[in-house]
Amino acid sequence: MIALLLLVSVMFIPIIGVPLTLISATDVTKYKYSRIFVIAIYYGIIGFFFVPQVGTDLYRYYSNSVDILRGRSFESMISSMQRMDLFFIVQKCLFFIVSRFKTNQMLPALTLFVIYFIAFFIVIRYARKLKYTRKQTLVAFIIIVAIFPLSSLANNTRNILAVALFDLGLYLELEEEKIVPAYILFIASMSMHIAAVPLVLVKLVISYLYNLKSRKLVKNLVFLIVIIVISVFLIKNGIIDAVLDKGISYFNGGESGSDLQQWFEVADKSIIEKVSKLLGGILDGIMILSVAERLFFGKETEKEEFLNKELLIDLAVFTGISLFLVFRSGTTWFRFYMIGLFYLPMFLKYSSDRKNNLIKCTVLLIWLGLIVSNILLQIYRLKTQADIGLIIKSVMFIPIFSLF
Repeated sequence: MIALLLLVSVMFIPIIGVPLTLISATDVTKYKYSRIFVIAIYYGIIGFFFVPQVGTDLYRYYSNSVDILRGRSFESMISSMQRMDLFFIVQKCLFFIVSRFKTNQMLPALTLFVIYFIAFFIVIRYARKLKYTRKQTLVAFIIIVAIFPLSSLANNTRNILAVALFDLGLYLELEEEKIVPAYILFIASMSMHIAAVPLVLVKLVISYLYNLKSRKLVKNLVFLIVIIVISVFLIKNGIIDAVLDKGISYFNGGESGSDLQQWFEVADKSIIEKVSKLLGGILDGIMILSVAERLFFGKETEKEEFLNKELLIDLAVFTGISLFLVFRSGTTWFRFYMIGLFYLPMFLKYSSDRKNNLIKCTVLLIWLGLIVSNILLQIYRLKTQADIGLIIKSVMFIPIFSLF
């Protein structure tokens, strides 16, 4: 009943309803997911009014995928798919579902709904595990709202959905030991975007090496078999070759005269992209230093009160790759940056837990600066990548009237 009232307040008076819903979701004694479901709906509405500019990835998804599938049956779509296309059935199903609606705007709407629900879900679960106060949980929510790059998430549908599914799989496997749902999510993430294939393979290798130390022979054997089976399947279906070709192309900045090279050149000259890299690099550095401190200098009891140790290693590897790519041409770094971003709110509490008041204040000031900078960056990106006036008009003042 309360969740329904909160939904009504969000739909009619979002400027009051959204803060109230976030505050209600911080109740550490209840953790009712209906609250974050309401917030995810609101972000879905924002996505609905995120009208892409011509030439963006989202615009190409409309013209090259959704519009082509509109009017076709599911059987027709399946029968026309090549062997490699079948591997990306989750991606194709997403576009097919969106094509059933009269408007393509359901694509960014569904994208933002799923991403923000997963992000808030992970925070809620960690708030329970780490015994956050309501204030600490609210701060974690604010980090998601402030630092998640909304316009980039809406534009990069396939890649960011694959990362979100991968991150949720990491959480379920390593924190809650829900193996079957986790591996379903890993498979779904690879089927959503080819960029998730190396993520899953790297994660499996890390798991195998990590468990070697524990000398759990059965578990190690299972991981080894899974790695071999998945690798053979990917090789036989040409997925590994495609991953390598695409990875080398992105790493080298694309072939001479290609669209990729031209995009990288534009991105490298853009002041806003340089600022994004700077802020992203700082956040990557904070996470890597925090992980290193926890793993190498923290007491065993302290380690158990934070993120799972294997998960910390995963985040250190992917965040390290992101930090390395920050110094390379283009925007490839962003693909790895988003992996750590889903767990970033938990690092604020950890990095600010300092006995020395001077260090504590310095850390908090750095975080405050990053939050404010990212908010300003988000506003600028929305202004340049979509009709920010339409978004404000449609979602800030009685959004239910804008929808109907």
